Amino acid sequence: MICELLESIKWNTEIINTDPALYTKGFKLYYYGTETFDVAGRWGGTLIAPNAEIILGQNWNKVIYGQFLAKQIVVHQYATIWSVPFNPIILDVAFMER
Repeated sequence: MICELLESIKWNTEIINTDPALYTKGFKLYYYGTETFDVAGRWGGTLIAPNAEIILGQNWNKVIYGQFLAKQIVVHQYATIWSVPFNPIILDVAFMER
């Protein structure tokens, strides 16, 4: 899934899937806003924020999966970043005709 966001966001999520490599490589978010993007909840995916600062690992979530590109990136102490490139699974879908 690829999402584009033009305004500010507060990211405070919980991810139920127990396979971070699977959900991380299938999610990419482009953030075009200028306000700081604080990843307060669980994160798995590629985050591209060319105009903003990204804050990682400030809250309870100290293990973060994905790749990050931003104007400025702050990684707090005790945070662990696992690099997982965007590489979504492409499903083959076959339709049966009646």
